[in-house]
Amino acid sequence: MSNEIVIHEFTLPFGPMRLGSLGDELCLATWLTGTKPNRPLSKMAAECHAQVRVGMTPVIMRAIDEFEMWCAGESRTFDLPLYIHGTDFQKVVWNGLQKINYAEMVTYTVLSTRIGRRSAIRAVAGACGANPLHVIMPCHRVIGKGDLGGFAGGQDLKLRLLRHEYEVDQKPSGLPFF
Repeated sequence: MSNEIVIHEFTLPFGPMRLGSLGDELCLATWLTGTKPNRPLSKMAAECHAQVRVGMTPVIMRAIDEFEMWCAGESRTFDLPLYIHGTDFQKVVWNGLQKINYAEMVTYTVLSTRIGRRSAIRAVAGACGANPLHVIMPCHRVIGKGDLGGFAGGQDLKLRLLRHEYEVDQKPSGLPFF
């Protein structure tokens, strides 16, 4: 494993995003909105004992292409090599996130049940908030009971991402609850 995280910032129709690669794998895809946009990078660099530099790598170029296709409604999934750094529990939650269908919303309670941790609703919400690969591991699809729930990129962005998926999926107008 490389001890260097290469980062690149760019802007999508939904806002500015930071991508990062560790070796040949994408390790970071976070929105640069919200209250603590630098926390995922700082935390990962410290835990991986990695230096950070601005640059471009083949996996970042590929990720940019896939994000642009996703934003244009031309793709609903991502096919990127991922470096997933987190606790065992976080990895279980993040694996569960990747099983949520495009344009599907589930509550934290439903996600907790799906991963076999029914009583760990708050811990599941915390793991969603620590997700370093936004949209790829679609934490924006997880909502509270009767409300939007939290999102590291901010609630306005979360709602825009959900609306985008509903429109691309040609679901009836309007999101449930909102």
